Order: sequence, then C-alpha cells, then structure tokens
Amino acid sequence: MGCCGTKGAVWKAKLEDVKLRIMMRKPWRKTYASGQPPDIAELSRAVNDLEQCHGYFESEGTDRESLGIIQNLANALVEELHSLMDPRLIKQHRGALEHMVRLSKQVNNFRANKSDLVGQKYKALVKEELRKLLDSCEYSMSACEATRLLPTSKKVVGSLEEAAKMLREVPEMEVEYVNTCRSWCDLVLTVLPSTIEEQPRDVKAILELTSKADGSLRNCVDRSRVWAPLAARAREVRDNVAATVASGKLLELEELVSKDLNLSRAIKLLDEFSELCVNPDETQKVKLRGCISTLVETIQSAFEQAIASGDTAGMQTLLSCAKDLDEKQKKCIGEEAGLISRSLEQKKAGVTLKSILPNAERNVREQSQELHKHFLQAEERFKKTDPEKLEQLATGARWRFRLGSGKFREFQEEKIQEVEALYQSWCKKGKPTNKQDCRYEITIQVKGAGPPTKSMASTGPGGPRERCPYGEKCYRKNPEHRKDMSHPGDPDWDDNPAKEADGEVRLETYSLDFHLMTQVNLTRGGRAMRPIKRDEGKTLGQEITHVYREKVTEFVKDTEDTFSQAEVELHLLGGSEREDMQKQADALVEAMRPALVE
Repeated sequence: MGCCGTKGAVWKAKLEDVKLRIMMRKPWRKTYASGQPPDIAELSRAVNDLEQCHGYFESEGTDRESLGIIQNLANALVEELHSLMDPRLIKQHRGALEHMVRLSKQVNNFRANKSDLVGQKYKALVKEELRKLLDSCEYSMSACEATRLLPTSKKVVGSLEEAAKMLREVPEMEVEYVNTCRSWCDLVLTVLPSTIEEQPRDVKAILELTSKADGSLRNCVDRSRVWAPLAARAREVRDNVAATVASGKLLELEELVSKDLNLSRAIKLLDEFSELCVNPDETQKVKLRGCISTLVETIQSAFEQAIASGDTAGMQTLLSCAKDLDEKQKKCIGEEAGLISRSLEQKKAGVTLKSILPNAERNVREQSQELHKHFLQAEERFKKTDPEKLEQLATGARWRFRLGSGKFREFQEEKIQEVEALYQSWCKKGKPTNKQDCRYEITIQVKGAGPPTKSMASTGPGGPRERCPYGEKCYRKNPEHRKDMSHPGDPDWDDNPAKEADGEVRLETYSLDFHLMTQVNLTRGGRAMRPIKRDEGKTLGQEITHVYREKVTEFVKDTEDTFSQAEVELHLLGGSEREDMQKQADALVEAMRPALVE
C-alpha cells in the first residue's frame, strides 16, 4: 500500500511539473522570436510527458481529479499549438509547422474534445502561401519581354517548384496550379522567337530550364490535367526560328566587314551566330572563313600600328579581341589553324622584352657603380675601425610608427629617447598587460595653421604630410607616394606647413600601448590606431655596412622583378627570337655578378 502511494505521489509531482510548463513557463517560447519557430524539442517533451501521465492515471482509474486536470492541460496545449502557427514560418520553417500538426494529433489521442484546429490552420496557411506564389508568377509573366525571358522563367519555375511541394497539402488548389503552369508554357512558346533574335545567348539555358521543369512540375499533377511536355515544343520553335535568324546574323556580319569595321560588334555577331547555328553548312562555313580572314587582317594591321606608336593599352585591347575571335572561330567552324592571338602574344612579348632588357642592363650598370662606391666606403671604414669594437653598440634603439600608406616612419629624434625611456620603465615593471600599466602618453609639437581637421587625417607623430616637390608636374602614380605626400587638389595642400613655416604650433597627445605595440592620437578622439615598432640598436659593424646592405637588397629586389616579367614574356616567344632574347637575359645576369660577388 505504501509503495502504491509513493508511486502515485511521483506521478502527481510529474503532472504538476507538466502543468507548470504548459500553463506558466512555456519554455518553447524562448526561441519564438520574430520569424523563428518555437523549440520543437520542448513542445514534444511536454506532449509526451502529458501523454504518459494520462496513461498512468487512466490505468489506475480512481483519480478523476488528475484526469480532469490532464484534459484541461490537453485543451490548453492544443490552443498553444494553434497560437504558435505563425504565417511567417511557412516559407523557411514549414517542417516545424508540420511537426506541430503531428503533436496536435498526438494530443487528440487522449483528449476528450477532439478537434483538428491546428491542422486546419496549417492547411489555411499553406493555401495562402501557395496562392501568393501563383500570384507572383502571374505578375512576373505579365511584364515579361524577350530580353527577360530567361530570368523571368527562372523565377517562375522556382516559385512553381515550391508550390508543387505544397500541393499535396491542399489538392483543391491543383486547378489553379495547372493553369499557372500552362500560362508559363504559353509564354515561353510565344516569346521564344523574339528571344532567339534579340538574346540568342539565353536560348540554350531556356531549353535546359524547360527540360528541368517538365520533370519537376508535371509529376505532382493528376494525369488527366497534365499538359504536354514543353521541352520538345520549345526545341521545335528553336529549330524553326534559329535557322532564319542565324542567316540574318551572317548577312549582317558580311555587310559589317565590307564597310567600316567595328571589331566588337563583329565578334558579338559571330558569338550570336554560333549560339543559333550549331552545325553550319558548307556555304555558311565559306562565308564565315571570309569574314574571319578580314577580321584577322584588321586586327593585325591595328596591332602593328599600336606597336609603332608604343600604344601598350591598344595592344592589350587588340590582344583581347584576338582571343575572342579565336574562340568564336573554333566554336563556329571548329578550326584552330592560324590562331591570331598566339602570333600577337609573341609580337607583344618581343616588343616588351626589347624594352625591358636594355633598360634593365642600363640600370644594372648604373646601380653596380653605385654599389661599388658604397662598398669601398664601407671597406675603408672597416679598415680604420678596431676589430674588437665592431660588436659594440653604436646606436640606441629606434622607434617607428606606421603611416596610412603602410610604410613606417621614425619618431622625431627627441621623442625616440622619451619613448625608449617609457618602454624601459614598462619592462622594469615586468611588462604588465593591464591597460593602466602598459599605456603611456606623449605630447608631440605639430606645426600648421589651425586645429587638427579631417583634411590633415594623414598627420602622424612626424607632423603633417609633406608637399610633393614637383607639385602639379608630379608624374608618379604610386598610391603610397600619393598617401605620404600632398599634391595640388588634396584637402591638406593649402594647409601644409611647407607654405607657412612660421605657422601656429599646436600640441597633440598620443597614447602608446607597449603590450599591443600600438599608438592612438587622443587629440583626434582616440581614432586611427596604428602599429609601432622598436628596432634594437646597431653594432658598430652593422652601422658601417647598413647603407651598403640596404642598397644591395633593393638592387636584388628590383632585378628579381625584372627577371620575373622577362621570364613570362620569354615563354611566349619561339625559335631564334627566343634564343636571342635569352642571350640578352644571360648577359644581364653576368653583368650583375661582380656587384653581388663583391
């Protein structure tokens, strides 16, 4: 008897917990934000627990009060499921809605007042969404033009495929669905001839879409209502219209090449012809060869003129046209003989190398002389220096900050010493990482008219941007140069202290973070965090040779860039021309050897 009482108490406690969850806590609503489904796992747990409680108390048959509570909770749970059927979930979370319908059916298994409120609401939501999809299809088709047939069809087919998935829930909508599908088929067959003429590149994709649609849209419809396959009818229209349109394109191409030739238009006509006529007859191939031959002669003549005038951009444009022409030639008549792009690439490579190698040879000769001069200077200083002192420190640590261009610039000399002292103070504290102990402030004097403004955004601890000495005559296109120095037309050109050397001197405060190795301009609102770097001091030996080493590094890098470009161009050449250019490149390597060996 005691055991039975204990078991009943356990089930009553469980029923009380279920009651709290259903009536008060409703944990499934935690995820029920805008457009998000409820927590299905929590809902399922509540339904299963309530069903288990019903099973126990029903088997006992003596606790009518608990059974009444269960019925009330079942009714409340169905009402809760009904309220959770949000129309916004139908697109992205239809699976969650279907799960809630199944849960309502599970509750009805032990509920006295059985009803299908949840299922009916779900069906109404599906029906409404299905009607919206069909209406959107009708609207898209009503404004479709020949040039928009492909994107319109993609949109319509996507909507119809989504509608087909819902059709099993609302079979009474099948007639409307079939009518919309038939309307799209009629649209394709009606507009396709115009599309073939105005937008031939889209025809292949449209035919593929019709084949796909025949499989995905017709399978869900009753056989008595299904429409004839669209793909076969669309191909028939294509075959009937494409031949006529292709002949018109070829005729237009012949007229174009016989007059003032427009290369881009001619290549476009070739492309459109190839889309319409997959297998041209011999007469058409003869005409195509004649047109292509004229185009080749035109491109070659224009390329020679571009070479003579040194028009590099023109050569590149003509080379792109030649590649397009080669592609269209292969596509139209299946021939690759005499590919024009290959010959133009070789000519361009020859011109480029004839410019690169002599300039590189001249630069190598001049830089070798300069390197030799720096080598002799370093060698002389080495001989005058006591060997035992070469490892001694000659300079203190140097501090640099990054500019907006990405380059680093040294702090002013007096500030380097101040920053180093602050850094050593931080090191003595054990290099703490908290903000209070790793950040220090310094003040920089900046010359210029007026307070800091947006026009002086490039100003750093070294002062505002310097003026380019060439001003309007500056020819440098390097973006880093443009960032580091101001030019006429820049907002800070007129505010630059180079114009007013005796202008107002103002103070700007910077915060240095030695843990993150960054700096922030506090005067400007704490924005534009920039990295800072600390370079250890140089030994006497390093100080003697650092100029020579930097010059050698720069020399090698510039020469590497030249050889990389030359190697690319050499691969395009063939025969004796390549051998001649290779000899020039080898001679350039030999010219570099003395400087590098030294």
